[in-house]
Amino acid sequence: MLLCLFVMPCESVYSQGLPVQPKVSVKQASLDNSLAILFTGDLHSCVDKYPQLATFIKQEKLFFEKKGFTVIVVDAGDIAMGSVFSAVTNTEASEYRSLGLMGYDAYIFGNHDFDIGLKSLGYTFYNANIHGRNINPVTKEPINFPVNVTANLGKTNDETFENARSYIGEKSYIIMNRNGVKIGIFGLLGKGAFNVCNERENMTLLDPIKTAKTIVQTLKTLGADYIICLSHSGTLLKDKSEDGILAKECPDIDVIISGHDHEAIFRPWQVGNVVIGAAGSNGAFLGEVGLSNGENSLKERENHLVFYGLRSIPSDTKPDPALKMLLDSVELKVIGKFNNQFGISPSGVVTRQKMPLDGKPDKFGDFPLGEAIARSYFYAAAHNAPSNIDTSKMFSVVPAGVIRKGLSVGDIKYSDAFNILPLGLDPEGKLGYPIVECWITGKELKDLCEVNASIAGKMPDAYMTFYGLTYTYNPAALPFFRVKKVYLHGKAVQSDELYHVVTGYYTVMCLDVINKNSHGLLKIIPKDQNGKSIRQINDMLLKRSINERKKVGCVNEWYAFAEYMRETGSQPKTAAQAGKVEYNAAVRLAYAGYIILFIIAMFFIIRGIIWLAKGAKRSQHADE
Repeated sequence: MLLCLFVMPCESVYSQGLPVQPKVSVKQASLDNSLAILFTGDLHSCVDKYPQLATFIKQEKLFFEKKGFTVIVVDAGDIAMGSVFSAVTNTEASEYRSLGLMGYDAYIFGNHDFDIGLKSLGYTFYNANIHGRNINPVTKEPINFPVNVTANLGKTNDETFENARSYIGEKSYIIMNRNGVKIGIFGLLGKGAFNVCNERENMTLLDPIKTAKTIVQTLKTLGADYIICLSHSGTLLKDKSEDGILAKECPDIDVIISGHDHEAIFRPWQVGNVVIGAAGSNGAFLGEVGLSNGENSLKERENHLVFYGLRSIPSDTKPDPALKMLLDSVELKVIGKFNNQFGISPSGVVTRQKMPLDGKPDKFGDFPLGEAIARSYFYAAAHNAPSNIDTSKMFSVVPAGVIRKGLSVGDIKYSDAFNILPLGLDPEGKLGYPIVECWITGKELKDLCEVNASIAGKMPDAYMTFYGLTYTYNPAALPFFRVKKVYLHGKAVQSDELYHVVTGYYTVMCLDVINKNSHGLLKIIPKDQNGKSIRQINDMLLKRSINERKKVGCVNEWYAFAEYMRETGSQPKTAAQAGKVEYNAAVRLAYAGYIILFIIAMFFIIRGIIWLAKGAKRSQHADE
């Protein structure tokens, strides 16, 4: 295994900056055959933003059409789950209906669209078409729903969902013929996204690259002027990301609209002639990319980039009347759902927060919000715990990826707590994933800490915040062998003893990903209190009564955090890092080696500059 000694800094394609000079200007482009793509991704049930987004899309679409562009509107997946409005996704289908009202042409499934379950997702599409929900409330005309083009989602085990796929006319690809321009559109669900799908055991995924190559060839044969891929795969790992690899493997794709990792690509990323764009998450931006046919081709069909950018919705944008009516009706349904399931109003105040807490760890790994949530899990498990639970051997853990927003200053409502931890449903259909508990050995506990020490640097969402646990590690050691010692509440962990883990449902669901990504070097198997392996996550559900309103039962993550804040008040902006560097001789030697290599490199660079300068001077004298 080779270790990189130096990482050369370079400008990120994701950084905000001046737009890249397009290959052709709008005036030079052949506008009769030019295409403008308006795009979003990872909207995550931001229904409250849809009225303004709808107006902005209509304005931008009209602008480009007046310039002579053919315009399409697309989304790269995860339209659901992420706000209080996901409480009524399956009954009101507000996200799907909104895409239709906003004029989207195509979209794909993302992994979080399956959080409500295959059957409920199937009912979502049926419910969008009954009781007048498929009618525009203003014009009274039928809604033109966008086409789902997730090409590599194979057959599932749920009959309701499979029937719904046929009902909505899901296709592997579409060719839209607008103004004489033939636009081929298809979509992919990435392997990484599929691996964290709630329903992946009941689903099959076809190979994304093989699927893409087959469809691209078909679209070329059918004479598509442009080939657009909607990919819920991600670009976080740049050239090594699934979408980066897709662009290399399928150079005849013109544009990849990427989603999944919430990246906002402000400057166009081009791999060969393939343009890759991403619009961030939660409706923060509307992406815009323009293409024009070119003549001097390096491939069979070369299309020139005319423009690319991400646009924020102007604050003075007026809400679209139809989307505003939908929002008003859905808000009432959300209030009813919270009251029915938890006996609370989403607008009920939990506490008053004195200082803001970021929704992601800082560059040093400090994460006050993550620690507050981890403490709330521990508190929920310790509160009214059975007498045989030893809290001195218990700890809690929260990965950064499940925390979707930060904590702002001022009154914190139940809806704010939900928006921080908005994913999933519990087995009873209540909002939010439940907290789970299991036991692992001290050896596996050490492996769990390796996620931070060896993986989280490249996968920030995997960063673990612990409560009750600390560890030491050697950053100079080989990956997956860096953690040296682990302590639980100040006592050293023993390799063969069992320790009590309290965490979220989604975290346990992703353990397979950790095991696979470590190539078998890390292996964590959940167990019961007696050391027997647990295969089903539903057998790990934490059952407690955490307040006077709640009977003994599942404890939903967001609700546990809300009740913890209600009990403890404003959360502090301090956090203790679980991992501490062990400055032993090996670490010091490694750092000394880096310094020596740097000095040697600088020495030769300076000598080279002096040698070049002397050579230039000798040449000057020779010329004289």
